[in-house]
Amino acid sequence: MKLYEHEAKKLLEKRGLKVPENNGEAYVVKAQVLASDRKKHGGIKFAESKKEAEKIAEEMKKSKIKGHEVNEVLIEEQIDIQEEYYIAFLWDTELRKPVMLFSEDGGSGIEDREVEKLELDEENNFEELEKDLRPIAEKLFEAFLQEDIEFLEINPLAFDGEDFVVVDAMIELEDDASFRHEWDF
Repeated sequence: MKLYEHEAKKLLEKRGLKVPENNGEAYVVKAQVLASDRKKHGGIKFAESKKEAEKIAEEMKKSKIKGHEVNEVLIEEQIDIQEEYYIAFLWDTELRKPVMLFSEDGGSGIEDREVEKLELDEENNFEELEKDLRPIAEKLFEAFLQEDIEFLEINPLAFDGEDFVVVDAMIELEDDASFRHEWDF
């Protein structure tokens, strides 16, 4: 089961990860559709005020993004991104174990950049990552394992000068594991 961005962030926030808040000086308006490249197709827009964000949201709800009707939007604070990373976890069927994909250069166009693939086991300590990123990777990997996630992607994971913030998240849950969880999406 694929989650919308706001659902994925809700799950990650419960696990102690920081996500953008609803109040701020500037805002981002995001179409909640299960499509990639939302920004490229008009599904992510920026606003300088809450009023402008709400107006953009109403207009966005009347549109389609890559053939998907926009029924919901997410309005959240715009993060002052100083550094951005790409981090993803998935099950590698050849290796028969989880792997982490990582790049120190996250954000739009990640598919055109070099991404490192690291094999993982249940006790991985993420020594390959810089020290500040390790606790975030550990929390994400723990969520990946404990929530029966098939695919978890954070792009970007932003550093705002103080904290790491999950700016965008995509999660696909294992449908057959729903009986083990109390997911409330």
